[in-house]
Amino acid sequence: MYAYEPAASICDYNGKLLFYTNGETVFNAKHDTMDGGKNLLGCYSSTQGALIVPYPGKSNLYYLFTSDCYGFQNNDGTPRINGFRYNIIDMSFNNGLGKVVKKNVLLFVPTTTEQLTAVTKANGYDFWVITHELNSDRFITYSIDCNGLDTIPKFQSIGSVFDNKNYSHGIGSIKFTNNGNRFVIVGGHINDLYEFDNSNANIYNLINLPPDTS
Repeated sequence: MYAYEPAASICDYNGKLLFYTNGETVFNAKHDTMDGGKNLLGCYSSTQGALIVPYPGKSNLYYLFTSDCYGFQNNDGTPRINGFRYNIIDMSFNNGLGKVVKKNVLLFVPTTTEQLTAVTKANGYDFWVITHELNSDRFITYSIDCNGLDTIPKFQSIGSVFDNKNYSHGIGSIKFTNNGNRFVIVGGHINDLYEFDNSNANIYNLINLPPDTS
């Protein structure tokens, strides 16, 4: 698998590999292309451009989120606007090797930044999926519970604008603390630390950390 930046994998509770991806192709545990796993609309150079999240309460189902490379262009010179999308993988197909049963479903356009992560909710088994809008100060948060993905996100304007005037602002990553109560988002010379309420996805108490100017 060629993965310049994004790479995601997931295993079962016994640590056995299920599948992995670079945001463009999904590979099964035998390292073959998964059934339906070609031509995902992610990008091999999106920093956190591939994210796998289990479907709560359904052990055979997984969400795979992809984000585009916002600084790249198509072959004809037009900007890439594939946006933020999701796929659903069902491991009950093909004798446990899985199948992409829903592919490239659009969640948000024109585009998000390349920062993307997930964190467990306060109940311990549902999830928040968090990314950031490009050319904006808005975080975009989606909820996943036993009913599936809520495709209507929560928007919250707080902190720095991640824009494409400085190319490196839209790249970078989001990382949570182990308890899910704080996260840091970095991009270019932006280093913002926040507190996070994982019961309602409220983001607050911004602390600007000193930039890395080395």
